[in-house]
Amino acid sequence: GAGGAASWIPAADLAVLLALFDIREGQAARAALLDRAPATTAVCCGSDVLAVGALRECRNRGLAVPADLSIIGFDNLEISEYTDPPLSTLNVPAVEMGEEAANFIVQARPGAAAAKKVELQVGYVPRGTTARPRSP
Repeated sequence: GAGGAASWIPAADLAVLLALFDIREGQAARAALLDRAPATTAVCCGSDVLAVGALRECRNRGLAVPADLSIIGFDNLEISEYTDPPLSTLNVPAVEMGEEAANFIVQARPGAAAAKKVELQVGYVPRGTTARPRSP
């Protein structure tokens, strides 16, 4: 939106597909989405592994990423730097997550309700698979 305001996508324009944590599953999910919604301009994947599969399916169909479609992963796995183009992703603070989980387990008391909420920062890592949406 103008002035840095967030732009929201109407719920009717969103599609959610579930896939196993596997490159082939990401490719199959992307194929299904292309068949169902060929005008899609962006795909947000729940992992870099799924995004690699989605990227491959785009290449198989002759779609240019990011010119025709943006793809973003989640995890910032090492492989994301080596795809063609390099995968834009969200960096997850895995070490901090592990430390917080370990601390929670160590401090837990049997039978006691434990409701601790910890917020960790996830950062956007822009690489080569995201761009502004193409013009209609």
